[in-house]
Amino acid sequence: MAQTEEALDRRPEARRRLAALRATQREAVVEVGSDCRVGLTVHRVDRLRRTHEHVAFDDVLPRGSHRLPLDPGAVRGEAFLVARTSGEVRVAAVPR
Repeated sequence: MAQTEEALDRRPEARRRLAALRATQREAVVEVGSDCRVGLTVHRVDRLRRTHEHVAFDDVLPRGSHRLPLDPGAVRGEAFLVARTSGEVRVAAVPR
């Protein structure tokens, strides 16, 4: 669902609050265009194809680039990181 929301957002990149989202096994890198509340959620599928959700961060971030640590247990297996703020969403796959 979040990937669809991101694809349908027609705003120019320069006018978005969530400028970028990248993920590694250890951290999320979020670039914010203006001060806003950001929620990071990890969605993963285990080896039995069950879905799991873990809230990794939910707070106000000032403008700029931020590195936020991720719980290694929350990102094992096939995982996606979803960043949300009011009216915007970004999705990044977590590499294995």
